[in-house]
Amino acid sequence: MTGEGTKENCQKWAIPIPEVGTAELVYSSDELANELDLHNKTRCDCMAHYRKCPWIVIEKKPAGKIPHAVEQIKATIEAAKNKGYEIKYALLIYSGKFGRIGQFFQPRKSDDSPTGYVIYRIQTGKGQPITFSNNIKLWALDERKIDEYKANVREKLDFYQD
Repeated sequence: MTGEGTKENCQKWAIPIPEVGTAELVYSSDELANELDLHNKTRCDCMAHYRKCPWIVIEKKPAGKIPHAVEQIKATIEAAKNKGYEIKYALLIYSGKFGRIGQFFQPRKSDDSPTGYVIYRIQTGKGQPITFSNNIKLWALDERKIDEYKANVREKLDFYQD
């Protein structure tokens, strides 16, 4: 573990989502380990809860480490569901270039994600979006674009709430 899943980072990464608003509760990596009994096990950097009930799991990784991120997200979703949490979203915040891993994983434009991108697993042909249980697609967001994304969503939320 790199220590990225601090409370401060998790609050920054818990993105607003147009349909559900902003996160009201955020678990850091250590809190997540306690809550889901994932001590010394693979887990995400954080998990956040939104006002309208769903939860999101969040992992931040360099683009070249996507396979490991996918395993962490999958393990966290399974553990959370076993504890009764309704996980509805998964987000990978990536940094850097995809390099060789781009042959196997890529962010692609998608209307299924408020970030505008989902991660695709490229095997043959066009590939498929990475999807976890209950049809949870792995949203993607470039770390450099977090502030821009948040500003755009806040504008939309403010517009529709007025």
